[in-house]
Amino acid sequence: MEPVRLTALKARIDEIHEGKFVHKEGQEHSYVLTLLGRRLSRVRVLGTVVEKFVKADGSYGILVLDDGFDTIRAKLFKDTAPIENVFEGDVVDVIGRLREYEGEVYILIECVAKVDRDFETLRILELEEIYREQKLKIDKVLEFKKTTADIQELKKLGVHAGLREEEIDAILEALESKEEKPIDKEEAKAIILETIEKNDDGNGIEYSELLLKSGLPEKLVDKVVAELLEAAICYEPQAGRIKKL
Repeated sequence: MEPVRLTALKARIDEIHEGKFVHKEGQEHSYVLTLLGRRLSRVRVLGTVVEKFVKADGSYGILVLDDGFDTIRAKLFKDTAPIENVFEGDVVDVIGRLREYEGEVYILIECVAKVDRDFETLRILELEEIYREQKLKIDKVLEFKKTTADIQELKKLGVHAGLREEEIDAILEALESKEEKPIDKEEAKAIILETIEKNDDGNGIEYSELLLKSGLPEKLVDKVVAELLEAAICYEPQAGRIKKL
């Protein structure tokens, strides 16, 4: 049976680079596991071409894309015709598979389309909505984790709440991928404060986002956040959000 063609998921470049590349064998698709618990295998990335290189014999080509958040290399092998009329300064929408080689995650190009610069604003708004919905899904999974330690029961609760099983698996994988390594509490406090400041949208950061982006174990985050609130270093502008004073 042929593998199902994956949907190309819209993503920001920093989301890709902040994630962890997970290698799979056989017909299973490798993917980047993001901090927000998304599995990115086939992606759709919009950005400005800041660099282009094509080998003289046309057997290899690279576009360096910048979406305003980070940069990534998008590559072609054997046939570089799809980028023949793409030049530095063009805004392009690229669809391709994520690959990893010697520590570099790049996009293996399937297709490239030049688009109007107005599409950049539209894509940013689309991604903001995607990430908002993903954070709500994380909140649901965290809520269910508090009610049951049984994964199958948790999945049933999640599916009943409108989540897909593969979404639940990915979020759980992201939560569990954080190593339970010994860490000094002061170091953890510094990481948490930096994460809060870096991701403050004006109204603090959602707890679920802090938990995933800090990369720290849940129990440690709970403990440090409680201390920060008690010491009036941080406060809760609303339930489920933390902000630095």
